[in-house]
Amino acid sequence: MTGELAGQAASLTVVIPTAGRPADLAAALSSLAAATPPSAGMSVVVVADGEQPLVREAVASARRAGLEVELREQQRSGPATARNRGALDARTAAVAFLDDDCTVMAEWPAAVCAALSREPDAIIGGPIVNGCPDHVASAASHLLLSTVTRWMADHDPRQAFLASMNLAMSVSTFNALGGFDEAFPTPAAEDRDFCERATRCGHSLVVEPQVVVVHRHALDLSALWRQHVAYGRGARHLRASRERRGESSPGPRMRLYVELATAALRGPRRAATLAAVAVAQIAYLKGWLSR
Repeated sequence: MTGELAGQAASLTVVIPTAGRPADLAAALSSLAAATPPSAGMSVVVVADGEQPLVREAVASARRAGLEVELREQQRSGPATARNRGALDARTAAVAFLDDDCTVMAEWPAAVCAALSREPDAIIGGPIVNGCPDHVASAASHLLLSTVTRWMADHDPRQAFLASMNLAMSVSTFNALGGFDEAFPTPAAEDRDFCERATRCGHSLVVEPQVVVVHRHALDLSALWRQHVAYGRGARHLRASRERRGESSPGPRMRLYVELATAALRGPRRAATLAAVAVAQIAYLKGWLSR
């Protein structure tokens, strides 16, 4: 598959889909400009999902800071389409996906490429740090993501996944898998679908401790509600995708819900966090049932 990467210094393309968050995008690009690039080189492709004049300013500023970055623009089509559009421009051995509200640590680009050098057929992810710990809704959303990804890896590896805000692989692996399924119209569950298809094809999901991003998504309860309604709709799209592959979807996982409640009660502001987690789960159910 991708044996050409084994033991070699990989070049890297970082793809960032963006929609309506130019200040967050500017911070993401600034962190990449300040990071140590891999020895074989790094470039960035920003894909603006819809007309966004301020994105052009953020890209121009990053270029002035010395970052090699290209801008692609598309009609509003969703992040799956945007990521695929960006990956089409990759002329490197490896591709990584970063969300526009994430920043990277200085060693992130080199760590991504080192991981792929060791495991060229793997799908690489890494720790995601909550950059808004003082926002209860953001903390609840982060707790849900971290708990669910860990629980799936431990208890249901066929449906394990890594979040697309911090995801990397060889370009040949990405192309062989056909990229992200563009039938997913919103940022919800398209990464789960991608990772499930990858594991069915024999690719392992690897969490590298040095591949760290900081996720700065400030949410209030209203935004948390909208986010998890979208996740519920995405889960319904995922179920349909599984059915097209001849696979079934599991029913409710009571052990997972117990783990979510337990995790919420371990940290600070326990009652508020547990309440926010409950709100998110009700919103998820509403999204799942909506048409």
